[in-house]
Amino acid sequence: MCCGRHAEVLTQAHDAIRVVGDSLRVQQRLLALLNAACEEIRAECSPDPLPGGRREDAGHPAARYGLTGRERRVLELVAAGLTNRKIARLLRISEKTVRNHLHAVFAKLGVRSRTEAALVAVRENLLNG
Repeated sequence: MCCGRHAEVLTQAHDAIRVVGDSLRVQQRLLALLNAACEEIRAECSPDPLPGGRREDAGHPAARYGLTGRERRVLELVAAGLTNRKIARLLRISEKTVRNHLHAVFAKLGVRSRTEAALVAVRENLLNG
């Protein structure tokens, strides 16, 4: 009887672990969705710090790369995982303009992809500041 009871307890424990694991995966997905929603709201509510082609302050890390305020804002949104379409909508510009800004950002950072640009932005402290 002892082994039978142990088997039952182990089965219940295994089932509980599976339920907790499933719950954690759901929580992670919800957290990712909430983070994306918060970033979209923040982007809609915060004004572009340097509209147009004005350059960053010399003290900002982005100044080393010659990024404009708009280019840095686009880079922030790319790093947050937003698509060109969402970036265009949030900044009230066309998708073509977003692509143009990204082309300039890639050239200034010396990268070839959105992922590389986001990595450089994080490494060089170019975001939010």
